[in-house]
Amino acid sequence: MEKIIKKPELVFIIYALIFGFILLFKVLPIQSVLDGGDHYQRAVEVSQGIMFAANKNSWVAGYSPVLYIFSALGLKIFNSFYAGRIFNLLVWIFLIASAIRITPVFKWLFVFTALMPASLFLGMTYSADSFSNAFSFLFFAYMFKLIYSKNEFSIPKDGTFLIILTTIGAFCKGALAPLLLMPIIKIKKHKYLILSILAFLGISLLGLWSSLNHGTIPDTVNPELNKSFILHNPLSYLYILFKTIITSIPGWAYGCIGFIGWVLMDKNLIVFSLVMYILALYFIPAEVEIKPAQRLWAFVILLLYTIMTCTLLFFIYTPYGSNEIYGVQPRYFIQIIPLLFIILNANKLPPPRKQFTDSFIKIMLIFLIFLLSYSCYIAI
Repeated sequence: MEKIIKKPELVFIIYALIFGFILLFKVLPIQSVLDGGDHYQRAVEVSQGIMFAANKNSWVAGYSPVLYIFSALGLKIFNSFYAGRIFNLLVWIFLIASAIRITPVFKWLFVFTALMPASLFLGMTYSADSFSNAFSFLFFAYMFKLIYSKNEFSIPKDGTFLIILTTIGAFCKGALAPLLLMPIIKIKKHKYLILSILAFLGISLLGLWSSLNHGTIPDTVNPELNKSFILHNPLSYLYILFKTIITSIPGWAYGCIGFIGWVLMDKNLIVFSLVMYILALYFIPAEVEIKPAQRLWAFVILLLYTIMTCTLLFFIYTPYGSNEIYGVQPRYFIQIIPLLFIILNANKLPPPRKQFTDSFIKIMLIFLIFLLSYSCYIAI
């Protein structure tokens, strides 16, 4: 067991392969709202070389082909529904295992986050969230490497990797959020010039794709009226925004842990899982100093991401005159959970810290077996 604890990426791969494949074959296509329709059809289009969605009335029409390239590859090679799922699952596992390996901190927190039932379920579906979540974890892991490793920032090496990550992230759902950690990276020369270049690249690519392609907006929604409401009633909008956030936090937390397609797991189990996860954030401390300014900045990023997500859904999904924002799904927040690693993690615990930490990891691994087994049982 001691040797296993020293290989978190290996533990993740084993758990993800076993329970991922169980879910993959246990959940029938018609039972999964996340890949039984529009996402699957989008992957089919990409497998046929159609980069822009043919069906402009589809709500996934605005998603880039990058999010479907691996499931499309499975469909192209084997012409089987399950092949697309298998390819997505394997790529999801590879990206997150790579994230766990390269990050110098929070390795077990990545493991526990990625293996939450809702996260694992998304990983094996055709959903755009499969690639987007895994890539976001990899992006965060690389940013943590730049922030917490002792190596100096190398413009030729690290700058190149950041350009690649930013370029791909621009075509994913919300996967540019890790880039906002740039201000807390120790860069001796041209720090804000590098940040400006990366920000310009990401925003330009994101804007270019959005201008060329977008999904459908429900007939009951008028973006222009919603825009006018924000401009002329900013205080009223702020009230609606923060009311939505405050009242939705419990549901978002539940959904990030235990939404299996259409099924929400038992709430008592979700609450217990949430408590265990918060304990993991505290009792598996980072081996580096996490400064108060870093915690504050990570919280600001989390808040900005939440505000921007809610505002986007206010524009494109909320009917004019509504007193709350509709369409904000819990799964949208899974990819930014690594921000909590900085915000809530303890970097100092009284001795014997190592012994207690190892014991807690063992408990969490046993608990994960039960949690994933239960999720596989109910996903029918």
